[in-house]
Amino acid sequence: MEKDFHHHIIYALAKIAGYDKKIAGTDETEAKIIAYASQYVDDNCDRAYTINEVDVKLPDKLPVKDQYFYPTLTQAVDITATKLETQKYVFMPFHFLPGHDYKAVKNISGICNPHCTIRNSENANRLLDDSLASKSAYSLYRIGIALHTFADTWAHERFTAFNEPWNKVLDWYKDFKALAPNIGHADVWHMPDQICKTWRDHRFDEDPVDNKKRALEAIEKIYAKLLEQRKGTPWKNIKGNLKTIIQLDKTIDDSDEKKVYDARKKKIEEFIGASISYEKDKWITEVIDCEVEETDEYDPSDPLGLRDKKRVARNIRLKDDFERFHWYKFQVAAKMQLSEVLGMTATV
Repeated sequence: MEKDFHHHIIYALAKIAGYDKKIAGTDETEAKIIAYASQYVDDNCDRAYTINEVDVKLPDKLPVKDQYFYPTLTQAVDITATKLETQKYVFMPFHFLPGHDYKAVKNISGICNPHCTIRNSENANRLLDDSLASKSAYSLYRIGIALHTFADTWAHERFTAFNEPWNKVLDWYKDFKALAPNIGHADVWHMPDQICKTWRDHRFDEDPVDNKKRALEAIEKIYAKLLEQRKGTPWKNIKGNLKTIIQLDKTIDDSDEKKVYDARKKKIEEFIGASISYEKDKWITEVIDCEVEETDEYDPSDPLGLRDKKRVARNIRLKDDFERFHWYKFQVAAKMQLSEVLGMTATV
């Protein structure tokens, strides 16, 4: 799934389900934190963050109070994705959760895979149930992270987190996309995550995959889980609205991804009667301190030195009071989920 689901739709579902309580001392609600944490799973990664108008690449350990804090990544976008530890400790716990009932899934060669992601699996339900039952200071963040993983069991169904032949959908000589490593759904790029797409999984002798159908099923299951904890609007009263949000107007060309995204966001805002916004660097900006200076250092992206002096961040560190901010609480929640997933998948 992408931002229109992981943030916008999750925010709408949480708000309508009753997670609309204001957080003391802020203008935020429970639903806003849940939705931000859900989307931040994709943005808490090995990229450069924009902090105070400067690109900042976080070190593996962040200095604070003469000690260090070790962040936990929940996504990887650079070359580290090819490393086994990234696949095992980032992709599997947060995006490609193995299901106990994997033996029911056989590819066209009759083979099963114990690391296979299964939609609505026992593991996914347990993860989400545990987060919803939590009463700690990190519970909203745990819910958001678990909702991301739960939703991904539909989008990433029958793929694994690892670089292995099981994930091979295409032959390299038929489609250049197949040149990518067989990690997750890399063979078919972002198609499994895009609600508007219909695509074919050649590993199985089946009809094309309809992502809209998958998204609607995931929405219904998620909303049922949220309603178990709060007294929100009954599903039957909003089912039609959610179907319209997913299906959109038939005049909109599904191939125009920006138009589809904008139309879906507008439909969601009309449904909940409020605007939706997401700033991916908001949480990290609240906790990072650094010095900014201009430098003549060699910039590989500007080998001829045609740009103005480069502004770089020095002495990157956490603020002394970082533990009171969202980013830290998200980090703790991510570590909780990582620990839980490693426990439930210890035998595979």
